[in-house]
Amino acid sequence: MKPLSIKIFLPDGDPNGIRVAGISMSTIQAIAFRRNQLGEVRKRFPEISRIGVYILLGLDKEIAGRRIAYIGEGTVNERLNNHSYDDTKNFWTETIALTSKDEELTKSHAVYVEDQLIARSVKNPQWNLTNHDKLQRANKDRKLPLPDRAAMEQFIDQTTILVDALGCDLFRATRDLSSEKMEDIPSDATILPEPIFSYEGKKFKAKMTVNASGDFVVRDGSQARLQPMKSMPSAAKSRRETLKKNGILKETDGALIFTDNCIFESPSLPADVISGTSVNGRTSWKLEDGTTYDAWEKQKNESTSIDETGDASEPDSA
Repeated sequence: MKPLSIKIFLPDGDPNGIRVAGISMSTIQAIAFRRNQLGEVRKRFPEISRIGVYILLGLDKEIAGRRIAYIGEGTVNERLNNHSYDDTKNFWTETIALTSKDEELTKSHAVYVEDQLIARSVKNPQWNLTNHDKLQRANKDRKLPLPDRAAMEQFIDQTTILVDALGCDLFRATRDLSSEKMEDIPSDATILPEPIFSYEGKKFKAKMTVNASGDFVVRDGSQARLQPMKSMPSAAKSRRETLKKNGILKETDGALIFTDNCIFESPSLPADVISGTSVNGRTSWKLEDGTTYDAWEKQKNESTSIDETGDASEPDSA
């Protein structure tokens, strides 16, 4: 990932209101707003009358903690207006509209982008994508000329960055892309760039690393307790069921096995999912020498200091 600059404009000065995000030197613009602000956005930002891609967001009433999304394309203003009369979109409360400032985005471009964004979002089991089946119905022979396809791949990559910057993790895959399997990891964690934390107990045994983005990655092959206890938090129960549904957790020989590296947002949530009860993940996960994650994090954050010139430096050992 390369460094880049993102600008977020607040037309009303309200960080929870209408937000416009863009990447420096890019033609892509993302406008985030609530459903009931569509009329105001239509007045202020005529660019939503162009062809583009949009995302409808809301909460799932069926599963606690799970969110719902719908990804669409077309003339954004027209499509959003139609959706406002569609009862199947009653979940919709938030919107992210994505357009191009140079007006060169065509219908074919938008359809291609929509297909690719749907393909990326289905990898995130924390979301219920209501039109995921559209990917299977899409015309697999649909192609763009090579220059257009290269431009749209850039559009897609920048779109996922802007959506994430606006607080929506729809395109953040919960499966870590590392091909390294747990059985390939040497027992000596010190020779690896990522330290390995372990958490073991009766009927469960797991390993976890922290990736460059600060996510907590439970390693492929980790074992979770099959039957949860009554003290298991509802958030952990919901995540566990979602992971089982999506095949990331699979019952094997009386245990639940992680079939892939799986990303979590905190150290406690995976510890709860694995142990089947409520625990403090900051102290449960430990390095081989017994150092807890909590102690490791504090040591890591204190390993550098800022001198008077603003430069990071190693602390004085004297």
